[in-house]
Amino acid sequence: MSVLPVAAADGGHTDGGGGALAGRRTGQRIGDRFEVSAPGAATQRMVIASKYETGMLRSSPMVAVREGDVKTVKSCVEFAGSGERESSRP
Repeated sequence: MSVLPVAAADGGHTDGGGGALAGRRTGQRIGDRFEVSAPGAATQRMVIASKYETGMLRSSPMVAVREGDVKTVKSCVEFAGSGERESSRP
C-alpha cells in the first residue's frame, strides 16, 4: 500500500497551476482515514467505511489551491488498526 502523489482534478499531476487537488491511493482497508490539507482551505477527511470501498483506486476529498501554493498541499492516510501514517506532497 502506498500514498500516490497529490493529483489534479482532471487526473493529471499538477504543474504548478491552481485548481482542485486530491490524494489517490490503492490497497485501502476498512477504517483507513484519508486527509488532504492546503493553506487557507479547510482540511478534508474521509474514512473507508465498508468492504465495498476497498480494492479500488480511491481519491480523497478535494481541496482548492491557489496558483503557487500547490507544493504546500499535503495528502495523508492513517492505516486502520496500526496508527501508522503516510504523507505525500506533489
